[in-house]
Amino acid sequence: KDLLFDLIYIDGSHKYKDVLNDARNGFDHLKNEGIIIFDDFNKPEVLKAAMFFLNVNQKKIKILMVYHQLVIKKLL
Repeated sequence: KDLLFDLIYIDGSHKYKDVLNDARNGFDHLKNEGIIIFDDFNKPEVLKAAMFFLNVNQKKIKILMVYHQLVIKKLL
């Protein structure tokens, strides 16, 4: 948790469990007001995992863009 990033781009496995793990781990290493981009948001398992992550963290994030990618910002 000592290493923090301004931007995290999630583009790996399209499996639900992998995307959710990447999102959780990425969020833990994201600076306040940092950005996470989920690539291939239109893929069913990516969409499902990202939506679960959004619901759990809805008070901690702001959605910036939704298209083939989902872009969110970590709030203070």
